[in-house]
Amino acid sequence: MVTCMNEEIMLQLRFFAISILWGAIVLLTYDGFRILRRLKRHGNIMVAIEDILFWIAAGLFIFAMIYQVNDGIIRGFCVMGMAIGMVLYHFTLSELLVKWITKLIQLLLKPIGIAIGAIRKVAGFVLGKIKKAVKFIIIQLKKKKKSIKITKGEDNKERAGKGSKERTKKKK
Repeated sequence: MVTCMNEEIMLQLRFFAISILWGAIVLLTYDGFRILRRLKRHGNIMVAIEDILFWIAAGLFIFAMIYQVNDGIIRGFCVMGMAIGMVLYHFTLSELLVKWITKLIQLLLKPIGIAIGAIRKVAGFVLGKIKKAVKFIIIQLKKKKKSIKITKGEDNKERAGKGSKERTKKKK
């Protein structure tokens, strides 16, 4: 009986340790959102939507962990373990990781931003030249249109007139 009790206590201790780990993992995942928010500003509504979706997913994830490890029985020490894991992670690694990963991503994205800026300049220059050429062509076509007047009625009458004159000449 002593051995059985020790096994049960060891299982619960293991579950407590896993709870601490899962609490840290949940906040580590949330830090991914914090990094994205530092890289690109999100409006208040978007932040609220992201937070709601994250905590719904985190709740389902935590429930799945509790269900798998402890047959779905929620214990106070499990909740306390997750809270301890979150607090320990938040006050030890969170700020450093967010800061350094954000800087690393910005450093890696900087050459891409420079390349995109150069492409935009070249594209803007080329599109500007194309726009000028199209404007020039349109202006020239409008000038030609004004100088060339084709009237359908007169053209047909002339052809009809020539045709009838030729016919009358042939008859004679």
